[in-house]
Amino acid sequence: MAMAGQMVKQDVRLSVLWPDGTRRILSLNLARLSAPDTDLAVLCSMTDVTDAVEAEDRLRAAMTAAEAASRAKSDFLAAMSHEMRTPLNGVLGMVEVLDRRLEDPAQSALLQVIRESGEHLLTVINDILDLAKIEAGHLVLAEAPFDLADVLLRVAAIHRLNAGKKGLRLVTMIAGEHQQALRLGDEQRLIQILHNLIGNAIKFTDTGEVRVDVDASRPDRLLISVADTGIGMSKADMARAFEDFTQLQSGVSRSYGGTGLGLGIVRRLANLMAGSVALAPAPGRGLLATVDLAIPVADAVISPQTAASSADLPSPPDLPPMTVLAAEDNASNRIILSCMLQALGVEVRMIGSGDEVLQVWTPGDYSAVLLDISMPGLDGVATLQALRQRAAEVGAAEPRVIAVTANAMTHQVREYLEQGFVDVVAKPLRMERLSEALRTCLDRDTPGSAPKNATGVGAQSL
Repeated sequence: MAMAGQMVKQDVRLSVLWPDGTRRILSLNLARLSAPDTDLAVLCSMTDVTDAVEAEDRLRAAMTAAEAASRAKSDFLAAMSHEMRTPLNGVLGMVEVLDRRLEDPAQSALLQVIRESGEHLLTVINDILDLAKIEAGHLVLAEAPFDLADVLLRVAAIHRLNAGKKGLRLVTMIAGEHQQALRLGDEQRLIQILHNLIGNAIKFTDTGEVRVDVDASRPDRLLISVADTGIGMSKADMARAFEDFTQLQSGVSRSYGGTGLGLGIVRRLANLMAGSVALAPAPGRGLLATVDLAIPVADAVISPQTAASSADLPSPPDLPPMTVLAAEDNASNRIILSCMLQALGVEVRMIGSGDEVLQVWTPGDYSAVLLDISMPGLDGVATLQALRQRAAEVGAAEPRVIAVTANAMTHQVREYLEQGFVDVVAKPLRMERLSEALRTCLDRDTPGSAPKNATGVGAQSL
């Protein structure tokens, strides 16, 4: 007898009560059989698939639980970012406002202590949140062209002040065949790696120098080394330096402080960039940290005629006269935002809710609108949509609206921009960042605006 092979029914699941009282799952399969001298026949087979079905159910339940846990972790990270940044905005924002008003150097020195303490706390918060995001798999690298030399200049400018306070020299060099080429990758995460390595080097160095060398000789990778003349590390410390919350021997950690997260984050970021990081004794004395990253050359190349260091670029001009409507439900944040805007020469009307915005806003009355995202009632996103709808109804231009928020995680910022905000200013607020966002509003429709970071340098000390 020959089988035609045509299946009539396949894998029909049946729930069957067994003689012992248990219930089993059977898979029923029916196949048509045929032969030249016989009538049509059907072959029936049943297979007990109870164990396989139960295993599939357990797997689905585990996947559902894992997805729920991942969502819960994401929600927790977002909530913690907001809850920790909001009070820091009150501390650091008020320090910046007061510092611009005080003339007594002694009082300014006291404010500086508050500022440094707040900035340190913000760094710790960001490190912990970044570590949690990486562990949860929520950190997605950006991919955009950026000017490597400009990045080094900006990072060096930030750390040179701390190095100078300790009497240290900070030298940054970039060399190689592709030193003038733009690179393609996540500029902010590269900056974070540099901040961690340079900050560590300065912290553990009391005399001498910290030297940063960037080898741009390869078109597909960057090799960055940070060498210092500090206290160095024992072999045992180097072996565990990349473990989370790990510090040097207790006496050293008490003297220098820190969370022990910096190098662990560097290692994780390097891994995400298809790279690696290693530690070794620096020649003579100190520590040498080397990072190899897959950050390839972008298509564009910086023209030598237009290459210039950030230090040579003029400071952005003062803002032109402008009137701003700002909504913030937190009383302390309202004071800080109002003081900062007034210090920038901006005329501001402060209100406390999205509903009030809709009551007072009229197309054309304000140069820009600043909205806190997490206002009760009508939140920032809903207020933006209502403003855009009102403008469309009367044929007016879309309002230029800036989000001001402690929801500063990458996916949140991206979502706000997709919703139609011109810019997103994260808390704690900085006056310089506010000014930049307001200028973005004014320049948004300006043709031929120059892109940011369109500068570069050759092989030179930065």
